[in-house]
Formats: sequence, structure tokens, C-alpha cells
Amino acid sequence: MASTTDGASAPAGVAGAALVAQDAAAAEDLMRGVYAEAVYRLHRPDETDDPHLSLEGAVAGGLHSARLRCGPAADVDVGPSGDVITSMLLSGSLTAATPGQELRPVRPGEVLTCVTGSGLRAVYGAGTTLGMLRLPRQAVVAAAEAAGLAGGAALRVLSTQPLDDAAGRYWRQLMAFTHRQLTAPGSPMGHPLFADHWQQSLAAAFLRVFPTTALASGADGPPSAGAVGPATLRRALAHAEAHAHEPIGVADLAAAAGVGVRALQLAFTAHLGTTPTAHLRDIRLRRAHAELRASVPACPSVDAPGGTTVAAVAARWGFTSPSAFATAYRRAHGCAPSDTLRG
Repeated sequence: MASTTDGASAPAGVAGAALVAQDAAAAEDLMRGVYAEAVYRLHRPDETDDPHLSLEGAVAGGLHSARLRCGPAADVDVGPSGDVITSMLLSGSLTAATPGQELRPVRPGEVLTCVTGSGLRAVYGAGTTLGMLRLPRQAVVAAAEAAGLAGGAALRVLSTQPLDDAAGRYWRQLMAFTHRQLTAPGSPMGHPLFADHWQQSLAAAFLRVFPTTALASGADGPPSAGAVGPATLRRALAHAEAHAHEPIGVADLAAAAGVGVRALQLAFTAHLGTTPTAHLRDIRLRRAHAELRASVPACPSVDAPGGTTVAAVAARWGFTSPSAFATAYRRAHGCAPSDTLRG
């Protein structure tokens, strides 16, 4: 059975959950919750008190990060997933391949993902530990469209391996950072805007790390900005003003306007001299400015609790880096955000 550390049953993927599978059937259930359909075969008789598989995971919005530890050695066939899932070998031994291909050894620290429409066959050594990061497929599709790479629903991942060693190292760092943030008490990842912004950043990075059909999609001619009239542009602007406090992006503005992402980007550039992303950022900077002006600074004294901080306001408005927020704020308002907070 899969259970939390206190013995109560829980579904895989609950934020902050620690799940343990005591037998092969429960291990399949746990793998199914993290990846997709799975067939789990032990390499020794099913007669041990040690957990066959354990997981510690955390969720923020559509992001799911986990650490998996294999008890006995096992052979696992994982089916195709609707989402984009990457794994990293942390310790132990692992060989893996797309079904039908020859198994190859995976080095500690190496990352891999699943080819679109295919699962993954993997053989784990006893005690092997893995990191896992799951992104909604739609986030990667939206990132491709926002970058003008097109592809839409036809976007496909073409290889289990990154483009090169440098790309793999970069993704490994992103996975580690994401897991630390998701599992840290009081992390700003708890703010929907922060989590959504980071998810968008990861989706864009994925397209530069792993081979996909989006890499070759830039040859299509761009749509005409003239196809987006004033009324359509006003719908996008109104949606941005009304929902800037929510985790929206370019795809949401395009949907509200009733046009494609690329057409909206070209219209913003042609008619407003900016981009939808920059426009959203400017709105959020204005809202952050208003909040800082209306707030009382946090006091370090335990006798005078309450108040706010620049970092808290930045996180609420979707800025993942305090230094980047300070730079953008100073450029927009001519002073540091801390100056505005202190009044």
C-alpha cells in the first residue's frame, strides 16, 4: 500500500507528501501517480520489510517535483504521459531507453525525458534515488507559441537526452532549484503568480534544453499585425488590467482577444511599441508601487509584529528575483522599492 509516513493513505502528488509503497503493486500505483501507467517488476522475491519505493514530493500550481528512492532492484516500464516529465539520477545505478531501443547506462547527475507518445523502460539498482520534475504539456506548448516557435498541439519531444552536456547541466540546476523552492517552508513559490512565472520560465527553458519539433518551426511566415484591430487589442488590454493579479500570460491575453499569440505579439509591437509580456510586467509594477505606498514596513521587533517587506510584495506580483524586481522598479519609478515602502 502507498501511505504517508504516519500510515494514512494518500494520493501520489499531494503537496509535501511522503509516500511509501510496501509492495510491488503499490509501487506501480505510486509510479502511476508520478509518471503514467507503469509495470513494476522486482529483481528479487517480494519478501522484504523494506519499502519497495518511496517518494517525497511537492506541488505548486502545475509544477510537481519529487524525490524517488527505489528499495529492491527493479525493472519498470512507464507508459506515455500527457505532461512533460524529466528525471535525474541522484545516486545508484540506472539504465534506460525508449521502448524498443537498447538500454543505455545513465550517469549520476544526468537528466532525461520521455519522447512524445512513448514511455520509458528503466532498470534500477537497489537503493537508487531519482529526482523528478513534471510540467504541464500546455505550459510548454504556450512557451513555444509565445516565442514564435509555433507547433501548437503538434509540439513533440524528439529525444530522451538534452541537446548537449551544457544544456543538461543547466536543466539539472533548474531541477535542483525548483525542488528546493517547492519544499522550503515559507517559500514564495506558494504565491500563485510566482509559481506560474517560474513554470513559464521552466517551460521556455525546456524548449532550449531538449530536442523538440519547435526548434525547426521558426520557418513559418508570421501572421500579419494588421489582422488585429483596435477593438481586439482593447480586449487584450482590458483583460490584462482586470487579471494582472492572477497567473496569466501572453496565451491568456490572446485567448481573451480571440487571436493567436503571434498575431497579438505583432499587434502590441506595431501599435503600442511594446510586447504583451512587458505590458503585463508594467501593470504589475504599478500595482506593486501602489501596494508599497499603502503599506507599513515590517518591524524586526517582536513587540511590533505586522507590516510588509519588499520581497513579499515582489513575490505577490510575480517577480521571482528580488534584485530583478528592484532593477525594474527603479527603471519604472525612479527610486528603489524600499524607498517607497519607507515613505
